[in-house]
Amino acid sequence: MTYVQGKVPTDTAIQQMVEDELASIPGLWQTQIGVSVGGRVVTLSGDVTTLQQLSAATAAALGVTGVQAVANDIQIRALHHAPTDTVLAEAIVQRLAWNATVPDGAVSVVVHEGNVILTGEVRWEFQRRVTESSIRHMRGVRWIDNRITLTPREPSLRIREHIHAGLGRSALTHGCPIDVTVADGTVTLSGFVPSHQAKRHAERIAWNEPHVAAVVNELEIGHRVPGAP
Repeated sequence: MTYVQGKVPTDTAIQQMVEDELASIPGLWQTQIGVSVGGRVVTLSGDVTTLQQLSAATAAALGVTGVQAVANDIQIRALHHAPTDTVLAEAIVQRLAWNATVPDGAVSVVVHEGNVILTGEVRWEFQRRVTESSIRHMRGVRWIDNRITLTPREPSLRIREHIHAGLGRSALTHGCPIDVTVADGTVTLSGFVPSHQAKRHAERIAWNEPHVAAVVNELEIGHRVPGAP
């Protein structure tokens, strides 16, 4: 089925494109995933054997032109010879102990029927993410509920000052009219930068500040017109 660029695809066209996209992903061709579409909402159903496959199928569907939402009804089948919860919990604890990014003793692990709950407190957002990603593809992990929190944040004004200082030190963003706002650990960048490289670099500078939980990058590529608001 051919999709004409510029036209909103029909549900039938979206279904075919999602099925084609799923078929192109290594590791998914052996799975049984059903695709239905109604009102540009894609519903995925069927069985997979790993959390990685489930995540890949969801991401593939979301990336198809015309898709507005994805309802994921996919189930993760129990693997043959999957480790017991005790064995899996011990393996996760050992994996985290080997990971220098995860502070010793900062994360607690609960495993029930292959579903993993992570709790604890770390200083950096990337430590939350690395903790989850480091165990995501372990054999026997069916689902991860990441409840790890960040340590109490510094005052928003101090975070803003630190980010402004970092932007000023960088050759890519020095002198750029960038506004930084901070609220509840979320940093919003707005204004203008000269290139996509500078935009990505500014976002990395914001992420490098401890206690930042999210970054909203609204920077535009170009130059502010004198006298413009």
